[in-house]
Amino acid sequence: MKKILIIGIVFGIIINCGKGEQKREEIEKFELPKINPEEIKIDTSAIKDTFMPKGYPYQALERTDPFKPLVGVTLKEEEREIDLSTLKLVGILKGNKGNAALFEGSDGRAYFIREKDKVRGGYVKAITSNEVIVEITAYGTPIEVKYSLKSK
Repeated sequence: MKKILIIGIVFGIIINCGKGEQKREEIEKFELPKINPEEIKIDTSAIKDTFMPKGYPYQALERTDPFKPLVGVTLKEEEREIDLSTLKLVGILKGNKGNAALFEGSDGRAYFIREKDKVRGGYVKAITSNEVIVEITAYGTPIEVKYSLKSK
C-alpha cells in the first residue's frame, strides 16, 4: 500500500513538472509593450480627490458644540455687523480686487470694508473713488446712504 502511494506521488510530480515547463515557455513568448515614461500623464488632483477625505461634519444631535469657546461672550449676528453711523470715512483704497473703504471709530480702531460686505441693517452697494454707497433696509424700504470723503 505504501509503495503504491509513493509511486502515485512520484508520478504526479513528474506530470506536474512537465506542465510547468510549458507555462514558462508561454510566458517567455509574451512581449511587454514598450511605454515611453514621458507619455504617461497622471492626474494627481483626481488621485487626491479619491483618496483624501473631504472632511468630517460634526453633528451635535442637541449636544453642546465642543469647538465653541467655554469662556467669553459670544456675539449675536447683529452685533458682529459694523454700524457705519458711528464711524468716520477716512480713505478709499484702490486695488486689483476692487476698492476698499477705510473707516475709523471713535476709539481709533480701523475698519476695512469692501463691496457687498454686510453692515448693520444692509450691505455696501458700491465704493467709488470718493464715496461709499450703502443700502440699508429700514421698515421694509431700501434707503441709500452715501459716505463721502472730506477733502482738506
